[in-house]
Amino acid sequence: MPILDIRLLSKKMRKDNTMDVKLSIAHNGKTRYISTGVSISSVTQFKNGLIVKRPDASFKNAQIRRFVTKTEERIASIDYVDGLSCSELVKILLQRDRMPASLEELFNEYISTARLAPRSIQLNKNCYASISSFFGGDMDIRKIRYGKIMELEKYLRTLGNRATTIRTKMAMLSKLIVYARRCRYVPFDFRPFDGYVYPDVEVRDSWITVEQIKLLRDIPLKGTMQNVTRDFIMLSYCLGGINVVDLLNIDFNEARRTGMLKYVRQKTCHQKKINKFVEFEIPDEAWSYVDRLIQHDGYLGSPYQRKSLFHYYFSQCIKSLREQTGMPGLVYYSARKSFAQHAFNLGISTSVIDFILGHKLDRGGTSLYSYISVTPAMATNAIRKVLDNLK
Repeated sequence: MPILDIRLLSKKMRKDNTMDVKLSIAHNGKTRYISTGVSISSVTQFKNGLIVKRPDASFKNAQIRRFVTKTEERIASIDYVDGLSCSELVKILLQRDRMPASLEELFNEYISTARLAPRSIQLNKNCYASISSFFGGDMDIRKIRYGKIMELEKYLRTLGNRATTIRTKMAMLSKLIVYARRCRYVPFDFRPFDGYVYPDVEVRDSWITVEQIKLLRDIPLKGTMQNVTRDFIMLSYCLGGINVVDLLNIDFNEARRTGMLKYVRQKTCHQKKINKFVEFEIPDEAWSYVDRLIQHDGYLGSPYQRKSLFHYYFSQCIKSLREQTGMPGLVYYSARKSFAQHAFNLGISTSVIDFILGHKLDRGGTSLYSYISVTPAMATNAIRKVLDNLK
């Protein structure tokens, strides 16, 4: 085990005319030093590991004792300490000295270091707002226990959160704890979520039938916003259920030149995937909607609307659109959900559907995808089959 001792390593004064008292750590044949945070102004004020000849000597010695005790506790919490070199041990101790002091600091560090898409960052911030309102931003994450996890779920229910929303927020807190554990801010056996059962996912019943897609396509609507929203939903359906955040980032002037749609799905852009790009030929049906929605710069919607991701715009008129079409469950997401369902009903391979939707292709426990891949031509044929089904 490491041997700790208090030393005055250098008798030279620093620029502020003080000398730093160090903690020496002897381990596996080597010795390293870390600062105790205590300083003195003369070598005569240090003797046999103690501060002397100062009015505040007792206070500074108490500071040193607390620092040594804290360091001993940290070393004791490391199960594999004997297998570490002295330098590795000191690095871990210093890393823990810099650990976030509160739940809020931990969350901010996680957001700044994790590989997250902008939309995911905003989702995490929304989730954290609810969690912080229960725990408080200054909460020490090490004090979170299983009972607190259950109390948090109950609190979220009292706020009117649905089961799926609660599941999302609890999962975000779980990711924070995993992050803290991997950074060694908490012990490896700190697992307050052990035994916790997440609420069941509520499957959104938002897909519509082929006949309803035809009705949405053909019905005359009242209101410019309603017509624009309908065009976006239909365009998404024609382009394989593309998400609005991805649709608004496509330069259709360039797409018109190539005739191809090729993009990286933002939601999964940081995931390791076999199929990095979603790519297929743009069907003729899509261009009629593009022509009504395209701006002079080749993108859909104004720059302001692209920045706001169009969600607010849709929310302003979706209720009226539902009433005019008689589809109470209609949302923008209906295009994506309906395309996937209709493609599946037509017998299209699930791997091809996943490719079009930009999902991570499942290897299915085999190495098959090391030899074969879904191609843009296969995706083009699948979309053609779905759209032909509307005729």
